[in-house]
Amino acid sequence: MIKVLCSAKISQDHLLRAFELGAEGAFVVSCQGQTCHFAKGSFWANKRVGYVQRILKDLDFGEERLKIFNLEPPYAAQIGALIQKQSAQRRNPKVDLQ
Repeated sequence: MIKVLCSAKISQDHLLRAFELGAEGAFVVSCQGQTCHFAKGSFWANKRVGYVQRILKDLDFGEERLKIFNLEPPYAAQIGALIQKQSAQRRNPKVDLQ
């Protein structure tokens, strides 16, 4: 887990490095646009995740292995549920947990 002050601080390098190190999947948790304390943080996080998803797709690595979730405050309760759902989906990719 990488904790940053704002999701906009996550770089493409961070995301790609996770897969280089063997991660089966990764996700970024960001504010919803209207609740972002830094005005455009979630905008930039979404752009970076989209860029890396295109790279994963071009490499035939599976763009679905990287996701972004834009949450409303309070985040803590939602993050625990997201981690459980994403872990379950990694174990059984045929299960749609949306």
